Amino acid sequence: MEGGIILPIGFSVPGGFTIIVMPEGDFLKNTVGSAYHAAFDFLVKVSHPLDKRWTVYTEIVTSQYFESQDSPVYTLDEALTYTLIPNLQLDFGSNFGLNHVTPRAQLYAGLSQRF
Repeated sequence: MEGGIILPIGFSVPGGFTIIVMPEGDFLKNTVGSAYHAAFDFLVKVSHPLDKRWTVYTEIVTSQYFESQDSPVYTLDEALTYTLIPNLQLDFGSNFGLNHVTPRAQLYAGLSQRF
């Protein structure tokens, strides 16, 4: 059994920008053995619509897992979304590692459906 809590906080700022701050705390089972450890994620995202269908995002993320000697992960992420219909969008993005344990760059593309 594992559990956690996420507290997304979003607000609009002048110029059409949106800021999201999202702390997350988890209690997770260790990879080996039956013990548990704490994990913490924190995200700050700034987004801005380019027009009615395109939106650009920039975010900074940290993930910290307190299992043995795990090092924290830090990324700077850039994304672009295209709304196909009101609840369906295409996602394009890249994540750039900001420390030695994080992959230098990751590219992705996907499809997101809101239910």
